[in-house]
Amino acid sequence: MPDQETGPPARDLSSVDPAIPFTILAFFPEHRMLDFRKPSTKEMVEAYRRVKSAGLERIRLGNLGVFVRHDEDWDYLTANVDMAAI
Repeated sequence: MPDQETGPPARDLSSVDPAIPFTILAFFPEHRMLDFRKPSTKEMVEAYRRVKSAGLERIRLGNLGVFVRHDEDWDYLTANVDMAAI
């Protein structure tokens, strides 16, 4: 997920109020978008970090079942994001 998809909107929202809730939803391919891949756990954590570094405080990750596929994914996720985000 490129920075331009998360960074600028997160910075704009943070400048208004850092406590504005922000959810990062994992894309899951359906119907005519089957050629697109799902995000990896690492990509979702990177997006989370960019949003957090922009100053937002209430960040959630959504559609966990799309990118958390194995125990290793869960371990990586819980080691790298606040539990409130899950």
